[in-house]
Amino acid sequence: MLVSVYGAGRIGLTLVGAWYKAGFDVTGVDINEEHINRLNALDLGFIQEGELRELIARGVKDGKVKFTTDGVSASRRSQVHLMAVPTLLSQESRSFEPGALKAASRTISRGLKGGDLVILESSVPPGTTSGLVREVLESESGLLAERDFYLVYSPERVYIGRALDDLVRKYPKIIGGIGPLSSKVASDVYSKVVERGTVVVRDTVTAELVKLFEGVYRDVNIALANELAILCEKLGVNYYEVRDAANTQPYSHLHTPGAGVGGVCIPFYPYFVLEAAKKRCTDLPLVSLARSINESMPLRTVNVFMDALLRTGIKKESASVAVLGIAFRGDTSDTRNSPGVDVVRLLINSGVGEVIAHDPYATVEPELQALGVKMTSDLASALRGRNAIVITADHSVYRSLSLKVLKDLTGSKNVVVFDTKRVLQAGNEDGVAYVLLGSGTF
Repeated sequence: MLVSVYGAGRIGLTLVGAWYKAGFDVTGVDINEEHINRLNALDLGFIQEGELRELIARGVKDGKVKFTTDGVSASRRSQVHLMAVPTLLSQESRSFEPGALKAASRTISRGLKGGDLVILESSVPPGTTSGLVREVLESESGLLAERDFYLVYSPERVYIGRALDDLVRKYPKIIGGIGPLSSKVASDVYSKVVERGTVVVRDTVTAELVKLFEGVYRDVNIALANELAILCEKLGVNYYEVRDAANTQPYSHLHTPGAGVGGVCIPFYPYFVLEAAKKRCTDLPLVSLARSINESMPLRTVNVFMDALLRTGIKKESASVAVLGIAFRGDTSDTRNSPGVDVVRLLINSGVGEVIAHDPYATVEPELQALGVKMTSDLASALRGRNAIVITADHSVYRSLSLKVLKDLTGSKNVVVFDTKRVLQAGNEDGVAYVLLGSGTF
């Protein structure tokens, strides 16, 4: 049985590796010719996960893994078609942009055959699989879902940085078919790939909502953490101390606050849900408010930081700021929708003297390049000569740092350090004004 994966990004490559690991021949398809050439040439240094990098390399070498831009040919050769293409959000209307998904569906349909299995893995608004995807596949191929071919929604449920382990070993695979035959075929096949087995739900819409609700749950709870952290600042107490004590009770699961919520998952899913609710004349005020709170956090971070500068006597024009953590989350290189990028942009707009960005994993960020901001993975050079530091991602390497080390690396007599992720251990250091998001102490 041959497998094709449409979209050779972070999730698509994880699928390629997982299905190859299970013994299948796999073809990865992408419209980016430069990216495909890089993969076929085994230029794989950009793949962060070691096991996945090794699987891809081994698969290409033994001829069982191939990469191509010819999606129609891949569809003709394959019996299983997985879609992991980007599902984007319009920045203006905050609505789903289906262009990439339509294109992938159309490409697959031109090689679709009787008995084939199509699995959509990308996160989408509810009703997308049974609506848009089914319509394109049937109209272009002349075949009918559930009668001639099988159609399923099975969301990726992985954490960037450990995606292969999550997919293969940690979580069961959610399966929602267009009908019972589709669900059974997909469950039987996927059970050969994932160790935790499958969970078959009623239909594709149910499966779509499983993924979206997981993200909305996180977004709402992070927003709650951010609001409560703000209150703790006003009351002069430490949110983390309250959180750690409260979470000893088994029904309390307070999350950690931060400078914002990034990536292409949690920031998008609430809008997919809100779009579906709007079409059915239903309001979801909690979901909407949580998104607004989290989107406001980069600006609030900068405002608190600017206040800290003022209180320590550093004029904004003379502030030389190092922003540590440009990835949207700790221990990943993914900078998409990163709060760290937002903080850098807002600092520049506020008129600070200079901004430099540091990240141990992400070395290139298009928006920062456009802003003319230097980005480095060398912490010593990032901190040299600075008098202000903002930490926006909880990379493990930052946790080994102390206020003394940070000050010594700057070479400055007085330094403001704003820690939005509690990566540093609180303490006193002469010449350092330490500010912790969620703490009233200064």
